[in-house]
Amino acid sequence: MRAAPQRELGLRGGVPVLAVDAGQTEIRAALADSGRGPRTATAPGVLRMGERTGPDEVAAALLAAVAALGPLPEPLPPLAVGLSGFEAAAEDDLRRVGELLRARLDVGRLAIASDGLTSLLGALGDRDGAVVAAGTGAVCVARRGERLAKVDGWGALLGDAGSGFAIGRAGLDAALRQADGRGGSAALLRAAERRYAPLPDLSERIYAAEVPTRAMAAFAADVAREADAGDEHAVAILEEA
Repeated sequence: MRAAPQRELGLRGGVPVLAVDAGQTEIRAALADSGRGPRTATAPGVLRMGERTGPDEVAAALLAAVAALGPLPEPLPPLAVGLSGFEAAAEDDLRRVGELLRARLDVGRLAIASDGLTSLLGALGDRDGAVVAAGTGAVCVARRGERLAKVDGWGALLGDAGSGFAIGRAGLDAALRQADGRGGSAALLRAAERRYAPLPDLSERIYAAEVPTRAMAAFAADVAREADAGDEHAVAILEEA
């Protein structure tokens, strides 16, 4: 399935637009207003609420992305947030995030939804279709008429098939199988030692990372490079993803 192109950020009837796409690894903020035209900014991402990152940290990360846009129009336009981990978040945590955003930004209208849903709306508008939002995690959302369907988006422990984490995890599995003599990939083992640390410190480096999920997802780039170079294990991992 080919991903639908994202529509160019623009004004709707002359009304300023402020939107934030909050992924696990990166947060992207975008503003379109008649005074300065479209602006975008990025900030470090958030983890799923309920793991290591609470609502206060999530709100701080969202605010950092908005602040990176520079001066904002007054009054502030409605704010829409697509949040990774929305479905798994507790209602109280989401309410707390909203309260913190309202307090700091003095925003009148605020909507927080799943990043899968906002990806669908951003790519297709009011048309039928499906969108795969794939980064550190992964989710697929589709719509036909008034019906919505979601597949995956369950997080690294329970799902996120085909995500950066899933690819990185499978690549590291192949690397360590090689180290154990269990039929793994010598190319991926060399790549893992280059990225993290030589054995036997490789695994300790990953476990000690501030965000192990993100550290493992980073290895997806190495898997892709080794696949391009012809490593059969890496090719198989990408085909499965």
